[in-house]
Amino acid sequence: MIKWINLIRWPNLIIIAITQVAIFYKYFKPLALIPSNEILQKNLNIVLLIACTILVAISGYIINDLFDQSNDKINKKKSKQIIGKSISQEDAIFFYLFVVILGNILAIYLTIQFNLFYSYIIYPISVFIFWYYSYQIKCLPLIGNILVSAFIGGVILLLPYSFHESLFLLKEQDFANYKLIMSDLIAMSIFAFLINLFREIIKDIEDIKGDQACRCKSTAVYFGVQKTWIIAQLVLIVFFLFSLFFMFYILEQSLDGTFILMVMTPILILVYLTLIKKETHITQISLISKFYMIIGLLYFLIQ
Repeated sequence: MIKWINLIRWPNLIIIAITQVAIFYKYFKPLALIPSNEILQKNLNIVLLIACTILVAISGYIINDLFDQSNDKINKKKSKQIIGKSISQEDAIFFYLFVVILGNILAIYLTIQFNLFYSYIIYPISVFIFWYYSYQIKCLPLIGNILVSAFIGGVILLLPYSFHESLFLLKEQDFANYKLIMSDLIAMSIFAFLINLFREIIKDIEDIKGDQACRCKSTAVYFGVQKTWIIAQLVLIVFFLFSLFFMFYILEQSLDGTFILMVMTPILILVYLTLIKKETHITQISLISKFYMIIGLLYFLIQ
């Protein structure tokens, strides 16, 4: 059982679930635009929407590991290798197909429930993109990094898309509140995209030996380690400037202790490690950026 849990990257799935639940309870449940007799059904739909999103993510993790077996033998410690070691390739393929089919069923159901018939195509397109990413795009410099990061940012925008009818009513009744909600959600999406893009680029540097051996032209292989560090630093600078823009222009707040602790301090730590101690702390940089994505989203949600 543990090997299957490790295969699906359970910490990442928890982050996805908590983010979507928190967004729902902060922004959409208080709108009071859902009739009381429909609340139970809507809550069920939210659970299924989160489950569908998680199934897309799981399919992406599995197919990526299936294509990356040779690469992972070089980059990962033996204890972290799963497919081809603790789980056979045949079992992984079967599980992948099961996840895709189950997610497809949920997607059809949700399409009907949310009255968004044209949006069903989002699910098969997402699954196809992850398959094509693992097969081809991953080895295209920067494009693969941007694609994965865009998915992470897009997860945040799934809820406003699904509750478009409630948002439309809110726009008609209280435009100021509507503008505030959409500004927050778009900012959170950009935040998640940028910090994940930074982390994806760092991971390319971390995995350069395996990518070189497999002739995969990742960002680090194509540009070289030093230039890739510069790209990562530029992304981090853009992220830092965006955080300040959101704080002072969108939220129109002054510098406070919470912002300094939850936003500025982790950024400064990342800047220090990236500029000064980058070669010896690459694993720590990757872990801190992942942790920071959680802390940063939490900051947005408590404002």
